[in-house]
Amino acid sequence: MAAASMKLKRLQHILEEIETFENPKIELEQYTTSSHIAACILHTAQFVYGDITNKCVADLGCGSGILTIGAALLDARYCTGFDIDPSALSLSVENAADRDVSGQCEFILCDVKQIDKSMQLKAFDTVIMNPPFGTREKGADLEFLKMAVSLATNAVYSLHKTSTRKHVISTAKQLGVHPKVIAELRFDLPASYKFHKYNSVDVQVDLIQINKVSSSTAIACNISLQASTFSDINYWFIQYYFILDDIIWTCAQFTINKCKTLYIYKRQKDRIEIDIKHTIMKGMLMVNVLICWSKRRVIIE
Repeated sequence: MAAASMKLKRLQHILEEIETFENPKIELEQYTTSSHIAACILHTAQFVYGDITNKCVADLGCGSGILTIGAALLDARYCTGFDIDPSALSLSVENAADRDVSGQCEFILCDVKQIDKSMQLKAFDTVIMNPPFGTREKGADLEFLKMAVSLATNAVYSLHKTSTRKHVISTAKQLGVHPKVIAELRFDLPASYKFHKYNSVDVQVDLIQINKVSSSTAIACNISLQASTFSDINYWFIQYYFILDDIIWTCAQFTINKCKTLYIYKRQKDRIEIDIKHTIMKGMLMVNVLICWSKRRVIIE
């Protein structure tokens, strides 16, 4: 399927088949980026902002290569994944070969903090990343963010814990750029280490975008209130899209469960049975209306 018409669900399905860590390293905060999260980041970056196709893309802390490979599937000009773990890079190379995108991807073994010593700055249009959250090494997430801002000429897309939002936003502004939260997501962290007590934990995360082109314009031209209002609308549009499927199918399940119950009313000695078929038809009509409404409203699928 052509990148220009690849739907979110299709991209997510392809990314689900990517092999992940067998023995993640806790000191590197290696957690697998889910196919759903990866697809949402990439699809938004491309089909809302146009920052993937025909762009030079970097993935900092690429891990198994899911974001790098996803960008290649969306026809990035070339993609470079950086990671400090040799085993992670080996896995990335295998995954890229399995998806027939090796010609578009390269993987570099290095410390992300040292990239500027071995590569020309401003070498990439777009940087995408799921950096360490900084729970094991304090400030690791901000070090990744600083390097991303140094490397990108157009835009940065990065995941950060919602609880650190103020600090991340403040740090980005100190770097002379204007960050904004374009989506709030739930990062499902599976039990990966022995000390984990639960099978999985949902962590609230922000997808933060730094548009360096608009940041420069903002400094020079003092962006108008209308532009800010559009950004707010765009944010809620993306939020609406991410939760729409869940709302539709939750409503459908609720309606079907209600329709399974046959209500019998006693009026004196007679029993009046409500025709359950009418109730089912009304319920399914409501679901169809919601689906049609979503297809009319939502551009990204």
